Amino acid sequence: MLNTKLEKDRLSIKTKLDKELIQTNAQIEELGSFADVVSPESSLGDVISFDPMNKEEVCQRELKRAYIRKRKLLFMLEHLEDISSFLCNVCGKEIAIERLLLMPKAGRCGDCATAS
Repeated sequence: MLNTKLEKDRLSIKTKLDKELIQTNAQIEELGSFADVVSPESSLGDVISFDPMNKEEVCQRELKRAYIRKRKLLFMLEHLEDISSFLCNVCGKEIAIERLLLMPKAGRCGDCATAS
């Protein structure tokens, strides 16, 4: 019974991650047509000297964010075998993908984190 629940949770999370990855790839494709490709690892100076009025810089910054998000999603997909990383330590429910993207080591879902 427990194995079946874990498999259902794993499949549910994989489906959500796949959906997020498709959306992120579409965003990268769209932004890529407006900006030169810039490595997400480029220097912090790029962020400090950011001019919000320059559309090309805005596109490049968004493109960097999208690539970073994609890298995180791929990492999560690779580590889906360890289902406990995606489930709340308190209630056992799935931790929202957005929460895990912001806080990869989050051990609690948003509800349990708020309650404590």
